Amino acid sequence: MVWRYADSAFDREYLFDEAALAGLLARGDRELTGLVSRLRLINTRNRLTHALVQTLIEAQRGYIMTADPLKLNPLSQATLSDQIRARGACPVDADPSRVSRLLRGIAAQLPNGEIMRLRVLCPTARDLHRQYVSWVIKQERVGMIEDKTLEPMTDREIAAAVHQTFGMQLLARTVAYIRRDLGIPGSRDPERRSEYLSNTIGFSPVLPLTREILYDQAPSGSGLYEIRRAEALAGTCPIVYVGSAANLRKRLNDHLRGYSDNAALRAHLRAGACFRYRMVPAGWRDAERALYQAFCATFGTAPVCNRMSP
Repeated sequence: MVWRYADSAFDREYLFDEAALAGLLARGDRELTGLVSRLRLINTRNRLTHALVQTLIEAQRGYIMTADPLKLNPLSQATLSDQIRARGACPVDADPSRVSRLLRGIAAQLPNGEIMRLRVLCPTARDLHRQYVSWVIKQERVGMIEDKTLEPMTDREIAAAVHQTFGMQLLARTVAYIRRDLGIPGSRDPERRSEYLSNTIGFSPVLPLTREILYDQAPSGSGLYEIRRAEALAGTCPIVYVGSAANLRKRLNDHLRGYSDNAALRAHLRAGACFRYRMVPAGWRDAERALYQAFCATFGTAPVCNRMSP
């Protein structure tokens, strides 16, 4: 793997003729002494930065190549310092305080274009536990969309699923703490966990979002609608957008023609999409707000293409 520095200042090292420099510094020139000191500090920073980045790439290669947070490995800053020292390729002592300052100040661009702070590559075990629990609950909720009889998992069952999938032992109370951190209701509050399902009772069957289907089956009255991926990846929620309109047929046709300035939604529509709807003769804006809030309560996040709360 090759990386490049966006700022050429990080790809620079100043070399000194130490014997000649010692004679010059002996004259007590304060300006020269200050300059040399600053240049040496730049060398120290750049050598340590290079060793830091190289060690992080080796430790978190899976995440860097995929941007999948589930591929992150636990890595404390103290462990990172030890690994840099063990490599023996850095002439500068990689003490944790120096490493911490570098991690706070440097960002990197992943192969997919995403910008991240380097400290993201040093997750604690608790950070990873949050990712694992969140992933398990998302899989559960995808199942709830496909099977309305599915009962929410208990914290103990979530812990067991995390262990089976990721090999990580979690206590049920740890899952409960993480759920609260993520704002996700527990199994003792099934009404909120299945709130979105309740709010979509009475929706039409899922239909292909094509011009012919719109003119043949979409009503011109007011109501709610939902846009889905035509082919969702396994284990992902197919719903990408929820909305409302005074004229459902016109609004959906506008989406299909690309009239929206929502670039993320346009990308999904170009890839092929489906929709379903429910007529709401009055109060459809309030109904949209309730549907959006129910989605967030059930899935722990907004639909990927909804840019703001209605």
